[in-house]
Amino acid sequence: MLNLIADTLSDVGTVSDARATFILRFQGPSESSKEYFYKLRNLWTKAYGGSKKAHKELVSQFLKGLRNEAASIATWKLVLDNPGMTPEDVQKEH
Repeated sequence: MLNLIADTLSDVGTVSDARATFILRFQGPSESSKEYFYKLRNLWTKAYGGSKKAHKELVSQFLKGLRNEAASIATWKLVLDNPGMTPEDVQKEH
């Protein structure tokens, strides 16, 4: 589903570009996160038709997955920055 939704973001580029863009946006809470949520929801509705409400859950799941992916990437970056520590050690400290 991630690939399917990301493919609708033709203005962003490739699937990996879309993922990277959204991951960058979700590394911290910000107003841009909300803007991207609405942009994605509107593009999804426009591309596939139907009411915005009908797609809200699908988009929410997509964004939840991206937040989880971003958190995972952030954790591994901290592991790389702290040699000798495991992901669990890093999560306890941060």
